[in-house]
Amino acid sequence: MRSISTIKREAKAHMSGRFMDILKAFWPTVLVSLMSFGYGLHSGMSQVNTAQQMQDGVTYGTQYNANYADQLTWANYADPLTWLWSLLGMVVLFAAIPVARKMYRDRNYNQEATREFTSQRTFEAIATYFMNYLAALAALVLCLSVGLIVGLLVAGSPGAALLLILVALAVILPIILYVMIPFEIVPYVISDYDAGINAPADWESYGAWAKATTALKYAWGAAKGKRLNYFLFQLSFIGWWFAAMFTFGLALAYVAPYMTLATYGYMKDRFLPDAPVYAGSAEQAFKPHPLQSEFY
Repeated sequence: MRSISTIKREAKAHMSGRFMDILKAFWPTVLVSLMSFGYGLHSGMSQVNTAQQMQDGVTYGTQYNANYADQLTWANYADPLTWLWSLLGMVVLFAAIPVARKMYRDRNYNQEATREFTSQRTFEAIATYFMNYLAALAALVLCLSVGLIVGLLVAGSPGAALLLILVALAVILPIILYVMIPFEIVPYVISDYDAGINAPADWESYGAWAKATTALKYAWGAAKGKRLNYFLFQLSFIGWWFAAMFTFGLALAYVAPYMTLATYGYMKDRFLPDAPVYAGSAEQAFKPHPLQSEFY
């Protein structure tokens, strides 16, 4: 098991001196990331503007509060476009994972991810997305329940706001991490199984939903004792996200492929270490790269 810094260094090595090849291979990932980032930034600025207008209404007695109150409702946060970008991100991820696998095995691989878009992967991505959505909804309900109970217990007491923040950090955040991290592993498990790597004997007969739930069973066990480390791994990219913000998303041309490759390397090292390629697999034709990981 290698350190996070080693995995990230290996991903950078795979990208070194071949930016255009990387961009050609991962352009759908870059495009969706850029559009999702732009839409998220626009939505965030709109929310800030609306909140300010509401505050102005309270402060100056204008009509802003009445006019804009409905814009901060739950329906605003359930914007269909937000879910659409998330769904597109999942579809693109299912196409990007096989590209990352092949790049790790062949330094010269530069085929576009569009070659990996298939109806099978699209249905798998949709099933995985909705499974994740249901899990996120369950986690949200659980967290809101905990927050409500704690809020009722500390209501009116000194430092109630601080207590709620501490509860969020000590209870609610661990709940979210515990529930959601296994779902992050699912696409990589499905991709391995689709490639014939340690797949169940009757995998090809499974429907998209059955594949997603079967992969989740494996992912849930694989994540045991490793959730915090995965959270720290994702947190280690925070500097790159700031770089994307400061460059108005332009840095995503590098950041999106880099994170895709690094996350693939991490998943293979921590959650899917025993992954021999089955005899007769087309992937055996790819030449190994000198920096390939020990589990290949």
